[in-house]
Amino acid sequence: MRQIFRRSFIFFATIVCIVAAFLTGSRILMANFAGFEARLNASSEELGLRYEGLTGAWNFLNPVIQLEKLHFPIGTAHDVYFEIDAFESLFRNQLVARRLHVKNVEIFLEHPAAMEGSEYRMTDILGNAMLLHSDEMYVETLGIAIQTHSKSHYYVGSFTSKDMGSHQAFRSDLTSLTCDDCIVHVAVDLERVKYPIANHLGRVDIDIRDFPIHPEILGVSHLPEATLSVAFHGEKKEEHFDGDGHAEIAFSDEEPKGLSSTILVSSFGGLTTVELRETTIQTPTRSVTHDPIFIREFANERVVWTEKLEIGSFASLLVSVVSEESAIGRWVNAMDPQGSLHRPTLLMEEGSVAIGGRLSNVSTNPYKEMPGIKVNDVKISGDLRFPRVSVEDGTFELHAANHFSDSWRFEQVTGSAQFH
Repeated sequence: MRQIFRRSFIFFATIVCIVAAFLTGSRILMANFAGFEARLNASSEELGLRYEGLTGAWNFLNPVIQLEKLHFPIGTAHDVYFEIDAFESLFRNQLVARRLHVKNVEIFLEHPAAMEGSEYRMTDILGNAMLLHSDEMYVETLGIAIQTHSKSHYYVGSFTSKDMGSHQAFRSDLTSLTCDDCIVHVAVDLERVKYPIANHLGRVDIDIRDFPIHPEILGVSHLPEATLSVAFHGEKKEEHFDGDGHAEIAFSDEEPKGLSSTILVSSFGGLTTVELRETTIQTPTRSVTHDPIFIREFANERVVWTEKLEIGSFASLLVSVVSEESAIGRWVNAMDPQGSLHRPTLLMEEGSVAIGGRLSNVSTNPYKEMPGIKVNDVKISGDLRFPRVSVEDGTFELHAANHFSDSWRFEQVTGSAQFH
């Protein structure tokens, strides 16, 4: 018995000595951490990181790194306090923060066309564990500057992340310097599941009020300026995540134009369904309310569909957008397309987009060199880049007004054509 006690004592004493030696060495290292600034800058050059005013300290069992400035590929962080959670980082084999406080972060982005091919992501440097498991992260002031071809756009906000035990709480606010009352507020709670170990959405609140959208930033400079408003709340109840809200885009032309929709979200077992209900498109002279649009996602597959589209209504809507005097407006008015598109569907998977649907009672008037057509049933299928149209035992009528006074009518037409 005495021998077992002695061996146990020696074992635990050895462990204590090793830990004490490690802590002592680590404290000495952190006290002289500033001397490693040049080496750290050299080793981090490939990541595009550069450190200024580097100092080290120790808080209980955790090392602390402080920086006057941290330069990264798209900006600079000022007055950084980074306390590493030593045991959590060792357990996850990634950096996890006990506390990460940043006084000010400045981010500079160029026009989207100049950023094509860029694969820079903060998670490549910080790792997902930093975002999902850190006890406390706080960015007091987040400044974003986006440079387009014509002007610069400036935004100011903040970001916090806090470990609440059963869930990780993220909060972010953003406003534009070009407006007084516009704001983006996003609150997301990730619920922790012990078995299997995972993070699931527990609660989502989005409040966006009259936030300006600059088409140049999105690479579509021909569109007018717009404002975005969104109110959305979602919450997990038992095994289901359900949410609902409303979104509205208002274009800032002299005449009213806009898009609004009611949003419903449901998620269960990895299957997420989004329903856009009461989607209304408004132009100065027309207002069209669309049938519900459904978006369903599972794994790497996404399906978008609706029950029916009336071609005539959207043709009139297009004319009201581009004006009747424009070339497009004159062509659409003269040809007067009519018909219904039933169950139009987009299937997106691994970079490819498949399409499907069925047209019924399609008709157009002849105009200039374009003949008029009437067809009762057409199937659409294939890839979006190479669509295929098929007719099976249908009727087809062709009216080339410039060449023939009467229409040509064909019965029991069967065939298909693919566009390249």
